[in-house]
Amino acid sequence: MSQVDVVIPSYNYALFLRTCVESVLSQAGVDARVLIIDDTSSDNTPEICKELAAQDLRVEFRRHSQNLGHVRTYNEGIEWARGDYMLLLSADDVLIEGSLKRAADFMDCHPEVSLTYGKEIRFQSGEPMPEVPLNTSPENWEVITSQQFLERACELVSNFVPTPTAIVRTEMQKKLGGYRTEIPHACDMEMWLRFGAHASVGVVNDYQAYYRKHADNMSLNYPGVMDHQQLKAAFDRLFTEYGRMIDDSTRLWTLAYQNLAQKILWDAYSAAECGSWVECRKLQTLAGELWPTLHNEKVWSRLIWKQRLHLIWPTLRSIINYFQYGRKCNANVLNAGC
Repeated sequence: MSQVDVVIPSYNYALFLRTCVESVLSQAGVDARVLIIDDTSSDNTPEICKELAAQDLRVEFRRHSQNLGHVRTYNEGIEWARGDYMLLLSADDVLIEGSLKRAADFMDCHPEVSLTYGKEIRFQSGEPMPEVPLNTSPENWEVITSQQFLERACELVSNFVPTPTAIVRTEMQKKLGGYRTEIPHACDMEMWLRFGAHASVGVVNDYQAYYRKHADNMSLNYPGVMDHQQLKAAFDRLFTEYGRMIDDSTRLWTLAYQNLAQKILWDAYSAAECGSWVECRKLQTLAGELWPTLHNEKVWSRLIWKQRLHLIWPTLRSIINYFQYGRKCNANVLNAGC
């Protein structure tokens, strides 16, 4: 039976922690161990952790004396893990029944695969978790070569690996090292790219985890411009450090830059539509730096005109109001004369 260590970093997620841990402990067909790291939560996380550890010997618990942040906590979990496979699971997420066994069975059958992921289903906190149809036949599983995985990443330029479903070989994880502290907003994407550069990737075409949406989701605190800058840094890391291992790396790097620039430009357009002009200008500048030929795109020209109109709009509004007011006054005078 495969051993799977599930590292659960937690910071003020006491409300969700028990459900998360129980979803791991209820997994059948694997020898699961829960490793909780409390990053100095100010809620009752320590009390819940102690209760969980006392109730089940498979649960272990650490608490930091000072807050280290999510990346350093993740890396501590990597050092702590010793099972055949491991998963970093946020304390607000929940595993679906059988997910660990499906991933472990996949990698047991495919030693060339070092990262396996599946589908997640999102739900709003406070609402019941939706039932999900499971089609657990191995016929739905897919092995993607390193080249295919990286090609997909450069086309999508987004994190298409749902993090609560990403189960990896512990040995490979330790070989590749920890998450990058310098790109905290894109550290998971950079990690999947690193895995993709070194080995094939497995896809379990089934629901593997629930992602809980709530007001304190970490991703909600990521500013758009910084998020894109760090995504670029993730691709830079990939090609700078591992480009020699990737076929046609120059073409893929170019593809990633083009697609990321296009994505940023459309985000700039969305910001303009919402009236976020400062964000719009920052995003448009970043897109132009990534791919200068975007200046020839129609959407680029439309954004320029939108920004110009925004600058002169108060003056135009005053002129329009003046003439509207003037016509109304003239109409009142004529009516009074009649």
